[in-house]
Amino acid sequence: MARIGPSSLLALCAISAAPGAELRGELESTLGIFEVADTTWSQQSARARAYLRHDLGASARLELGFAATNHFGKTSLRLLDLLPPGYQASFDSLATALFGDDQRAEEGFPLLFTASNALGQMPLFDSIDLDRALITWHGPGFSIEIGRQPLAWGAGYAWNPTNVFDRKSLLEPTREPRGLDALRIRGGGRVRFEALLRADDTPAETACALRLGGSAWGWEANLLAARQRWRRMDWEHWSEPDTSRGAPVLEWEGQAPYLVVFNQEVERITLGGDLRGELWGVGCWAEAAWNRLDAGKNFWDATAGVDHLFDFQTYLLLELHLEGEGRDDPADYSLNDWMKTLTGERGGLGRTYGFAALNHPLGELTELSALGYANLSDRGLWTECALERSLADDLLLTLALDLPFADQGDELGRFGPGGFVRFVAYF
Repeated sequence: MARIGPSSLLALCAISAAPGAELRGELESTLGIFEVADTTWSQQSARARAYLRHDLGASARLELGFAATNHFGKTSLRLLDLLPPGYQASFDSLATALFGDDQRAEEGFPLLFTASNALGQMPLFDSIDLDRALITWHGPGFSIEIGRQPLAWGAGYAWNPTNVFDRKSLLEPTREPRGLDALRIRGGGRVRFEALLRADDTPAETACALRLGGSAWGWEANLLAARQRWRRMDWEHWSEPDTSRGAPVLEWEGQAPYLVVFNQEVERITLGGDLRGELWGVGCWAEAAWNRLDAGKNFWDATAGVDHLFDFQTYLLLELHLEGEGRDDPADYSLNDWMKTLTGERGGLGRTYGFAALNHPLGELTELSALGYANLSDRGLWTECALERSLADDLLLTLALDLPFADQGDELGRFGPGGFVRFVAYF
């Protein structure tokens, strides 16, 4: 995300003082403990977000947001620590083939020592980022939005196959989505449309999407068509002695301690849709997307779920997900599967996943919740139990305990128990 300086912060303060400006945000402090590869680590983080909304007359609106984060303790993981035992030789061969005698890699090549998967979202860097920078103009029957904005599509809770430009954290699906730069046009009546452009190096490589939606009889449906350039890495190819297809592309990103590494750019066309509604008091949704690649194997992703609030105030949510590039048998997990998942290129190793969430109030100020995320292909399970207490107006305390259950060769096999204490204040 783009870096900002003191002048941008002064601009936020100045605009927030304007008549009619609406400012909201949150402050968060978290202390966590987690175990990876039989070693227990601790981590502390502080996060602040501020969002400004200001109406510019009857037909225009400005939105501006900043996110600042600081992290202490363990903020990165060695990828090798997340792989099952036995991958050391392949890992060393891969590093040699990729980087040879590059001096920066000899100092401890960062990518091979950090993970960026959906569970841990590592590595973590201190930052002050421009998270929202959006101008909206309303025309007759349509609106134009240009700038940094959240792109949150789909009906699913934990997974959204049609949200092709972003991905949720499985442990915190309700987190505010990150801002992405785009031009978006929305409009329509009974039938709604949404057109989107995301600039790339050249106009031909620019990502685009068209989404059509409508509702009837209490149900809402959407159709999506999207095109983007998608960078992929064939990790196993670079661990082989023969690299006749050429060297991979290495992009050191300024002073940031990580590397973008890929050896293939493919055109990814996504066709999909989602449907949500209610049957006999039970919320229902389904979402699916077919991904066509101009190089490589096409694949499907699909999600379906239900939720219900019982009379005794217990809320239950169940969701099932099909990861199109995943494996049915954990014995078929390859180095490619592991590396693509750990670096965030793919959603998971397995073919089938399940998610369950349970919430029940304990009085007016306290809630008890539990969630479970399971790789049904290798039967690995991640569970979390949390107690949330309102200490004052807009001040929440959360205590959580995480317990994974998996064998060494499973996707979650290198993770151990953990937990966190978190304070969040809203303003």
